[in-house]
Amino acid sequence: MARPKEHEKEPNAERWLLSYADFITLLLVFFIIMYSMSSVDKAKFDQLVQVLNQTFGGNKSVISMNNSGIMQMNFYPSHLKNRQEKNLYVKTVSALQKEIQSKDVKVTADQRGVVISLNSDFYFPPGSADLSDSAEKVLAKVAGILQTQTNVIRVEGHTDSIPISPSSPLAQRFPSNWELSSQRAINVVKMLENQGLHKGRACATAYADTHPLKPNDTVEGRAANRRVEIVIINMPEIDKLSDVAKPHEEL
Repeated sequence: MARPKEHEKEPNAERWLLSYADFITLLLVFFIIMYSMSSVDKAKFDQLVQVLNQTFGGNKSVISMNNSGIMQMNFYPSHLKNRQEKNLYVKTVSALQKEIQSKDVKVTADQRGVVISLNSDFYFPPGSADLSDSAEKVLAKVAGILQTQTNVIRVEGHTDSIPISPSSPLAQRFPSNWELSSQRAINVVKMLENQGLHKGRACATAYADTHPLKPNDTVEGRAANRRVEIVIINMPEIDKLSDVAKPHEEL
């Protein structure tokens, strides 16, 4: 039997340990990085939460941390069920981001649909239904959003609970908050139509002080209640409105 030549060496059976050691080292580095990323600075995290909540305008936090330490993102309000409504919500928030951050506009969603809420103190002089100059640019953005949709638009006027004094000069034009909220909603509809919204797609509704967001016993609460809401009505609500609009059969 021939002996192996001296210059030929037997294969190293332990070379796999080198690859295994490299793999273990990379795995260790990976877990170290993951651990360092899981250590969240609470102050920075709270600041991020505040910015995102202001941007997306929801009543609930869009970012949260559960008990396991995993960060959860909830960008869509729970009332948005289908992709079309979610896309509309994101598009609206993106287009009005500047106004949302300055708190002149609030974008939310409820059972009615996507709601664009205008701060009346910013868009109307006190006790007036005339839109301010700054309202035209904002409503031009809103009209641009609405023109790409087929949904029915309902503009709702709201006031606080402070009645208009009969001795006030305003009382001749607005005897009560009903007339004031109605005219504000009508003027917003007119402005949207002037910006290109097709006539007949939007209607105006007055609620006066009957649908407050907050109690009227504080300055902040009354300011929140003075608003005009542009509601992009979702499809189920449109069906309900269509049923109401149908003529009744004669008995």
